[in-house]
Amino acid sequence: MLDIKGPGIENLVEKNMNTLHILKSEPDELTRYIVDADCRDNNCQTVETFKPGTDWEKIVEQIFEADKVICWW
Repeated sequence: MLDIKGPGIENLVEKNMNTLHILKSEPDELTRYIVDADCRDNNCQTVETFKPGTDWEKIVEQIFEADKVICWW
């Protein structure tokens, strides 16, 4: 687990939002930590587009349903 000193990432994320995280590549440790921290307090969905069989039509629907969309390279 990543050890970040000072105010935690938990204090930097908005609470109670429907968030969609779109991952274009395999996330590194920091990216995974941020996504996990955001999803602890929010209704999150994570889409891994780097894996085969991505349902792009479903992703478009999820984008319009989400309050916030974050794309990760």
